[in-house]
Order: sequence, then C-alpha cells, then structure tokens
Amino acid sequence: MEAPMSEWFQSLPRALDAVAFAAKVQKNDLFVSQLRDELSIYLQFQQDSLASQLRYYRSRHQQFRQVIDRLKREVSELKKYLLGKGFSVWF
Repeated sequence: MEAPMSEWFQSLPRALDAVAFAAKVQKNDLFVSQLRDELSIYLQFQQDSLASQLRYYRSRHQQFRQVIDRLKREVSELKKYLLGKGFSVWF
C-alpha cells in the first residue's frame, strides 16, 4: 500500500502512541510559549527597574554634585578671606 493508505491500518497501540506524542508536543509547545511570555514579562520588569534606578541615582548624583561644587566654592572663598586677614591656611 502507498504511504497514506498504510497509516490507516496501524495497530491501535501505535495510533494511541502517536496521539499521545502529538498531545505531549502540543502541551510542551504551550508550556514553552507560556514560559517565553513569563520570561519576557520578567525581563521587561528588570529593564524597567534598572531604568528607574538609573534615573534615581542620576538625579542623586546631580544633587550631590551641586552640593560639592557649592562647598568647594565656600572653601575657596574662606581660604581667600583667611589669607587676606593674615592667617596661614593649611587646607
């Protein structure tokens, strides 16, 4: 018999195995699809969290940078003032 016709007369255990294998493959494909979706959501969450932390620490850096620059100016002005008054400046 030709190939399509010969499959009609398979034994029942072989046909059941084929059905079970097809169901298992379909179940695995569904599992992989769900896993891929969950992984995608988790990776998006990680990227969003990292981006949020970067924005936060960038703003904190800018705040600290402004404070440091202001303190440097104040120290420089204090040095000039003390040197003008005749004090020796060690810092």
